[in-house]
Amino acid sequence: MRRAFTVSRSIGNKAVSTSTIARAWGSASPAGKILSYMTALREYGLTQEAGRGETRRIQLTELGFQLVRQNPPRELLTTAALSPPPFRELWTRVRTGRSADQNEIMQILCAGYEKKGLLPFTERGALEAFRIFRTNVEYVGLNDDDDPLDDRRESNGQPEAIPPISGQEPQGIAAREYLEFRVPLSSGRDAKFLYPNHPSKEELEQLKVMLQGVQVIIDGLSKA
Repeated sequence: MRRAFTVSRSIGNKAVSTSTIARAWGSASPAGKILSYMTALREYGLTQEAGRGETRRIQLTELGFQLVRQNPPRELLTTAALSPPPFRELWTRVRTGRSADQNEIMQILCAGYEKKGLLPFTERGALEAFRIFRTNVEYVGLNDDDDPLDDRRESNGQPEAIPPISGQEPQGIAAREYLEFRVPLSSGRDAKFLYPNHPSKEELEQLKVMLQGVQVIIDGLSKA
């Protein structure tokens, strides 16, 4: 919330570069934790992005703008708190999670993700995700008998769409055959990887082996 407030105060509703966002947060370049903050804002539905590399632009969504105002309504806080897909999954399966045990969380975010053909969480990552989920739930004051996800679909069965940045058409991730994984570098360029959408267990194992090979190459380049 604090990061989104700083963006709102510094740039308003303009679509700006990652470097501009970084400077608004007091950093010289969009790297390290700054990139993590940008990803978090996007996952919570507070920002939207368009472009790649030096043309990449970030803009606050309508939800982001409404949340940075004084005393935002609980419904908007709840929408943001449950926006990340793992948190929606946890809410659907364990509600507030007050009575969930560690094995149940592992089943949902590790084994459950792998069964769906998605990249599973590590045990440490799953527990950290659950800790953040619980913090969000407590912050917005949700109870086990609440049904905020149904409330968000009252209109026509779907959450309200956020208009994309001008000139960009929304794309259905689920319909793509391949997904692009980008790692923005401090130079403004991106390291890009293409991988199949919804990979099988066998494909995931092959990807792990390939990534180990990439690590060897990177180690070699760093010593050159």
